Amino acid sequence: MRGRLWSLPDRVSNAVVDVAAGRGVPEGEPVDEEMIELCLHHGLISILAEESGAPVAVALRGKRVALQELMRVHLSRILERFEEAGIRVAVVKGPRMADTFYEVPRLRPFSDIDLLVEPASLDRALSTLASDEAVPGIPEKGPKADKRDVPFRDPSGVGFTVDLHWDLFAYSQLRGDAEGATASGWESATHLPDSALGPHWAMPTDIELSFLATHAILDHRFRLILFRDFLEIANGEVPWDDVITTAGRFGLRSTSYISLMMAAGALGADIPEAVLASLRPSSASVRYLEYGLPRTDFVRFDGYQTHPVNFASVLLNDSLWGRLALAARAPFAFRGWSERNAEERHSKETELVSRPDDERDG
Repeated sequence: MRGRLWSLPDRVSNAVVDVAAGRGVPEGEPVDEEMIELCLHHGLISILAEESGAPVAVALRGKRVALQELMRVHLSRILERFEEAGIRVAVVKGPRMADTFYEVPRLRPFSDIDLLVEPASLDRALSTLASDEAVPGIPEKGPKADKRDVPFRDPSGVGFTVDLHWDLFAYSQLRGDAEGATASGWESATHLPDSALGPHWAMPTDIELSFLATHAILDHRFRLILFRDFLEIANGEVPWDDVITTAGRFGLRSTSYISLMMAAGALGADIPEAVLASLRPSSASVRYLEYGLPRTDFVRFDGYQTHPVNFASVLLNDSLWGRLALAARAPFAFRGWSERNAEERHSKETELVSRPDDERDG
C-alpha cells in the first residue's frame, strides 16, 4: 500500500483519511465526537472501531453489524425467490463489495440492499417482492426515478430498503454515453448459484468497476468508503485492460479516472500509473479536479453546495459537446437542482436524528 500522497488542511480530516486508508488513527489523535460524526458520514465507523477500539465506535459498529446480518437473512430469501422465478438478479454495492473484494468483510458497511434486474424482468421482480411477507407494499414509481425503492420490515420492527435497479448508468449528466453498458454486462454475467449471499448473477469486473466509479463521483460525492472499495479491489487481480476498454467504449473515462485517481492519491490504492494515464481524458473539468481535489477538504465537503470542485464534477463527460451542453443548461437547471437537494438534505438530516447510529454509506 502506498503512503500518504495528499495532505488536507485539517488535522481531523487527515485522520479520517488515514482511517479510510487502513493506516490507523494517528498517534495522539483523539477519537472524539467530531471524528465519530465524520466517520459515520463516510461509512467508516466499522473501520474506526477495528483500528481504534474506541467504545463509542465499537457500540455503533455492533448496531450496524446486527442490522447487516438481518438484511443478509432477507437478502438470501429474496435471491432464492428470484432464482425460483427464473429472474436474473445481480447484487451490487454493499454486500457484494464486502463478500467479494474485502479481506475483512465486516469492514464494508451497508444500510440498504441494491439489486439489479433486466428491464424485461422488472414487473415480475416487483410482483415477486410484493408477495414477500416482509414487504408492506410497492411504492409508486417517481417521475424521474431510475430505480424502485421497496420497503422491507422485519417482524422485529426493524426496517430497511431494497433498491431495485434496471440500469447501472442512469445518470442524466452522462447524456446517454453509457447506453448499452448494463446490457453488455448482462451478456457476460456469471451465475453464482452457491454464493454465500444467495443465488445471483455477477456483473463482469470491468462493468462493475465502471459503475462503482461513476456512482462514487456522480451520486455519493466523495464518500470515502467508496474509494476504500477501490483500495480493496486493487489488492487483488484486476483486469485493468478490460476496465480501460469498457470506459472508452461507453464514455466513462472521466468518472473512472477521477475515482481511481482519488483512491490512489488520497488512500494510496495500488492502481498502476499506466492505467491512470490510459484512462485520463483531456478536458478542463478533469484538469481542474486534478488541481482542486488535493487542495479541498473533501472529508467535510458537501457535494451539493455551489463550489468549483462540485461544478467540475457535474461537467465530467468524455465528449466535448456533452460538457458544453451540460454547462449551457447548468444555469437553468440550478434552481430546481438546489431545491431537490435541499429536500434530500432535510430528509437525511431528519433520518439521522431519528436513527443517530445510521451510516450514509454506498
